[in-house]
Amino acid sequence: MKSINLTELVDAGATRKTSDGYLIADAKVARTGIQRYAGYELGFADRGVMRVYRPEEEVFKAASLASFAGKPVTNDHPATSVSAEDWKEKAVGHVGNDIARDGEFVRVPFTVMDKATVEQVEGGKRQLSVGYSATLTVEDGFTPEGEPYDAVQRDIKVNHLALVRAARAGSEARIEDGAKWGASPIFDHKEEAIVKTYNIAVGDKAFVVNEDGKEAVDAMKIIVADKDAELAEAQKQANEAQAKADMLADCPSSKIVGQNWLSISGVSGPIAC
Repeated sequence: MKSINLTELVDAGATRKTSDGYLIADAKVARTGIQRYAGYELGFADRGVMRVYRPEEEVFKAASLASFAGKPVTNDHPATSVSAEDWKEKAVGHVGNDIARDGEFVRVPFTVMDKATVEQVEGGKRQLSVGYSATLTVEDGFTPEGEPYDAVQRDIKVNHLALVRAARAGSEARIEDGAKWGASPIFDHKEEAIVKTYNIAVGDKAFVVNEDGKEAVDAMKIIVADKDAELAEAQKQANEAQAKADMLADCPSSKIVGQNWLSISGVSGPIAC
């Protein structure tokens, strides 16, 4: 069992602007069920895509729901957790206290108070991503609906609610993550953007990486190939030099004939025999 930071994406839903210029909304921001993560993002580099189960009793646990209340709203995910020490620099609004269950989702009210962020939301930045921590236990099992899973989330604790470009909990959860605050689930629903992963072999090791990781590995392969070509050329020159040295060593110097030259394997030298 390990404690990790995670994110979950959703849609802002209907919003209204107050006379003071604040933006008020009520949105579904978390859900039950299975979400898929790249194993390396959860700290398991030797595993591919992992199916992580969020049980109903954990998502709607009183302590988990209470952790939403009063939490800061941020513009993109901060790189680290928001606390009393830095909320003034990171917060652009806050979550209200009327936290409620809405089907398989958690519904929360929130307010955006920063003018620049309000304008971004009105301009289309309408998805939300919950930044939270949870304990993750690797265990195989099946949900009550019969879906298989590889791990279970428990003890969910919310840290902040981020406004982002593209959510990951589905189109029902709206308002691209910014800073890499935590592991993000992979969507494979047809109506959602798919986060593509690649199986990469490095020596005898296999890894699952995202697009950035694949580009890095591809670039490294080109560098290695160039170095291999340089090494092969150097080896060729060494072999040719050795061939010339061997030829001269086998022929008495008294038999070297004037200025006549012989080329052996591309290496020129005087005719010694």
